[in-house]
Amino acid sequence: MVLAAMMASILGVTSIALATTASGVVDEYGNAPWRQGNGLGPGPGSGVTYDGLVELQQRILNQSNVPVFTARFATDTPEGLRPYWRVDTLDTFDGEEWSRSDTTSRRYESGLAVVDQENLYQGTSTEILQTVQIQALNSVLAPTAGTPVEIQDPSGDVESPRLASDFYAVGGVSIGVSGGLDRADQYQVRTAVTDRSADLGALATNESGQLSPIFAAAFEAGDFAYEPAITASGEAVLENRDRYLQLPDNTPAGIANRARAETAGHTTDFEAAWMLQSWFRDQNNFQYSVEVSTGHDSLVLDDWLNDTTSTNYRVGYCEQFAAAMAVLARTIEIPSRVVWGFTPGEVDDNGVITVRDTNAHAWVELWIEPYGWFQFDPTPRAEQTGFDSQPPSLTAGLDPSDYLANPEDNPTVVTVPPGVGPESLEDLAPGALDGSGDGAPRWWLIGLAAIVPLATVVPVLKRVRRRRRLAQIRNGDITAAWDEIVDRLTDLGVDVSPSLTPLELAQSTNHVLLPLALSYSSTIYGGRSGQAREADLIGVEWWIENNFEGPQRVVAAFSLRSLLRRE
Repeated sequence: MVLAAMMASILGVTSIALATTASGVVDEYGNAPWRQGNGLGPGPGSGVTYDGLVELQQRILNQSNVPVFTARFATDTPEGLRPYWRVDTLDTFDGEEWSRSDTTSRRYESGLAVVDQENLYQGTSTEILQTVQIQALNSVLAPTAGTPVEIQDPSGDVESPRLASDFYAVGGVSIGVSGGLDRADQYQVRTAVTDRSADLGALATNESGQLSPIFAAAFEAGDFAYEPAITASGEAVLENRDRYLQLPDNTPAGIANRARAETAGHTTDFEAAWMLQSWFRDQNNFQYSVEVSTGHDSLVLDDWLNDTTSTNYRVGYCEQFAAAMAVLARTIEIPSRVVWGFTPGEVDDNGVITVRDTNAHAWVELWIEPYGWFQFDPTPRAEQTGFDSQPPSLTAGLDPSDYLANPEDNPTVVTVPPGVGPESLEDLAPGALDGSGDGAPRWWLIGLAAIVPLATVVPVLKRVRRRRRLAQIRNGDITAAWDEIVDRLTDLGVDVSPSLTPLELAQSTNHVLLPLALSYSSTIYGGRSGQAREADLIGVEWWIENNFEGPQRVVAAFSLRSLLRRE
């Protein structure tokens, strides 16, 4: 009883503290908007900001039609090429949101590969040189039309050039910019753009050198114009396959059942991927809409896919479709990841490409051997979607289910098999709750039930605190940025002595802290208005991720030092 009373008190106080702290961070829809800012005003901190996550939750988008960047392709670029603009790649799913697991970065050096070998597509691709100019984008990651291959210094007379030496290779697939991107910044990068149409026949070819059954049937019907082929220049190798198949242990069986049902009859991974994409894009199955909300409840994927009575059943926008397809692919053992960035944008008569806030988008990449990561976009196409600038789908007009050998192989009703969990208390083993079954009380279960929630409280508090501070930073509060870094260093065991000035702390720790220290000092001690920059904060966090070992960061995540630190 004493233990129960203590537990209730601790959880009660913690809940109140969390609710109070989160009230200034979380909007009425349960999460900070994916897109923030209005893109107005000169200088850093005034543009559109993206939080870099793709979630199942549905929320206000705060989209505007403001141009976030413009670009121009080199004159030798093939006519009609309209690639998506990649910003970041997300490979970890925690049950609600996709995020990037690899936070490592290294300064770009000419002659060295920008991305890891596994991210280089082994099929047909076209290299294009592009010049990008920022209009209203606040980001430490730079958009690229395709996979970055080489970063060059901008040519000609440029107002605000970002040199190749300013860039970092991030997470093996993206590029970051030292200090972040500002309005009028211009950079030049060469990328590899996958020619999906050129490889379609090869992707539809099975190991025997023939079109796989679904595509063979479509070919015979005159609905698929590609013949068997082999276009891969090499064998793509995925070093850590399990990383791209991992799902939370509590993933409902109904999700895997749905994936198996919608891909029943497939004989290759590409057939299964095509079937999933086609299923999501079918407007008889799903509806695109940004006018959705689930209140404070996060979207439950199993219910959203399978329960017709659930809130916003199968209605959502690109985040939900991309997040859902990537999860379903993993349940049938196809490696997947989510990519966020922008659709191609609009091209004027002078060849200038304008990409707006409304082009922000999320899509999916699945691992298709021997070619590597191949792009799929499950967002339904319709006139009302607002995606007028999206290129047409390669799968348009071809429903794989029409070419299955037996239509009954693709059922529309899915049932969760028994045995996934106890149907009632009677299904539990005798004595499972009180220990009477074997004469030994299960006090350790009670202790574990008390420890697990307490262990999660500290990281949750820190995450809420960081989100609150990020909101303050976006409003120009430099003290929030400095407090966040001091807390991170404190938890990592760095000696953050109150006797040190911010500049002394930066000089004794690492020069990457200097921009924050200078701005903080000018505000607190110099009476001048220091401008907080989210890019500076993230730059320091990059340094932390790269200079402190994983075990140190894990211990720091659960450390109480910063929570007990006196301001």
